Order: sequence, then C-alpha cells, then structure tokens
Amino acid sequence: MAYVSKVKVPSGTTYTIKDSTARSNATSAMKNIATIESSSTASKAYSVGDYLVHSNILYKVISAISSGETLTPYTNIVATTTGAELTAVTDSIVYRNFTVMGNGTTRVDKSVALSGYTPFVAIPTGAIGDLTAMTELYNNSISGNTATFMWQNAKASSVGIGFMVIYKKIV
Repeated sequence: MAYVSKVKVPSGTTYTIKDSTARSNATSAMKNIATIESSSTASKAYSVGDYLVHSNILYKVISAISSGETLTPYTNIVATTTGAELTAVTDSIVYRNFTVMGNGTTRVDKSVALSGYTPFVAIPTGAIGDLTAMTELYNNSISGNTATFMWQNAKASSVGIGFMVIYKKIV
C-alpha cells in the first residue's frame, strides 16, 4: 500500500495528483530567486552574481548581460546548483570566540582583526565571574577591526564577557 495525503491507495493503482496550489507556490518562490527565461534572449538586464533559469537549469551570471542579449553558457552565464551556491556562502563566513574582562563600569575595545576577513557582527555568548555583579551589557559594536563592549558591574569584582565575532571573507 502507498499513501496519498494519508489515504490508502491500493498497490498497482495509478493516480494523478493535481496540486495547483503547491505548484503555484513553487513557481512563485523560484521567481523570487531567479528570473525564468523562456528563450535564450535575456528579457531584462542582469548584473554579475544574479541568477536565472533557462530550460529548467539554474544559471549564475558571470558577465553583465543587457536586455535582449543572448544567454551564452560559459560566456555570460554558468550552470550552478543551490547546493553549490550555499557552499560558496558558507565557505566565505568564519567565526572566532573572544573573552574580555573588566571591573565597575567597563568599556573594553578588543582587536578582532583576522587576515583576509572583515568582521561584521559581535555577539555576546556568556559572562564569566560573579554574574550577580553584572547589571547591564550594552553598546557592543564593531568598528573596523575593533569590537567594543560596555557593561555595568555593580561590584568591584572582575567580570568578563565571552563573545563571538562573525567575519566575511574579503573578495
């Protein structure tokens, strides 16, 4: 027995499933990711890095294309997959963990330079020391290669902040 929408279907029986809503949603999602081209002539202008679908194949634009220009594999477009594109994004992002310590009202500027990468976000990941002393963590930021953290510590005891910096590869 097989199941179609949780209904038993006898073996050997052929059913045609018409789900226009699912098909419509899939087509709509694809149009938001890539323009679907019905011919080998571009219906619009494309920038390098844009995506399009032609003959049911996903292509990435490797050379700017003007509207009306011919879509030519390995000249202005190259076939790709969503998996390959996600891998490229994942490979261009790295992270590092840091710890900073301080007493009282504290501002700590920490160099987070990483050769070949640009830091773009610093995220607090935890506190170290007398956690009852920490009353407020605020104003964490990244400027250039420096992460700045500020916090209010109600006691004179040393309290630290663990944080993670996420970087983009410089291309």
